[in-house]
Amino acid sequence: MKGKTCTYLLLFIPFTFLMAQMETNNSAAYVWFDNAIGVENSGLYIGREYTENYKFKNGKHKFFEFNGFQKGDVKYDGQPYYDVLLKLDVYENELLVKLPVEKGIAAFTLIKDQVTHFTIGNNKFIKVAENSEKDGASILYHEVLLETINFTFLKKHSADKKTIKEGRWSYVEFLKKDSHSLLYRGKYYQIRNKRDILSIFPHYKKQLKNISKNYFNGAGRDENLIQLFKELNLNLLMNKITMESE
Repeated sequence: MKGKTCTYLLLFIPFTFLMAQMETNNSAAYVWFDNAIGVENSGLYIGREYTENYKFKNGKHKFFEFNGFQKGDVKYDGQPYYDVLLKLDVYENELLVKLPVEKGIAAFTLIKDQVTHFTIGNNKFIKVAENSEKDGASILYHEVLLETINFTFLKKHSADKKTIKEGRWSYVEFLKKDSHSLLYRGKYYQIRNKRDILSIFPHYKKQLKNISKNYFNGAGRDENLIQLFKELNLNLLMNKITMESE
């Protein structure tokens, strides 16, 4: 009877909790392994050494959050690396890693095709293949704002460059901008306004009727949309349960 009780309790432990425990144990093992062999022997050196080509003006740099490396994790060339120093260039859309070299420390640009996903601080990113009439297919990094069983809500960070000349010298300011998209049933949809959401979920017009323009503007835009998509995901799940029970 005692064995059965343990089995029943295990079934009620949330799957996400079990996965988190497994990831924690695995990450600790990988960190130990990287320390044992030395990061200088890791596959993160499969990239090109980074050189900064711009002088920033007024602190308006081209990097995610701030102009500095942060601890993060990355899966690169099929291998996970934990607690490494990463920085995302949102203008060039390049992921940089800080590594020791013979003469000190250098930054390397990781090859996009080899990057599966990564985190910087508490922010998770995945790569997305985008097509444009001008440049054709290109791989861009998107931040994951919400991941559910039905869809993934994403945010793309980018920047415009502005050159400022002062006498003989010139500087650069980068003006940050962003956009949102939704990965739903294997397809990416731009999320710019209420019309975009209704075009994806036409059957939820009644639930979406109270959405105002404020959802898509201002500092609280991300949180507003995250909450909205959480509610939509719950509706989708409830409808699925209802259909299966009929």
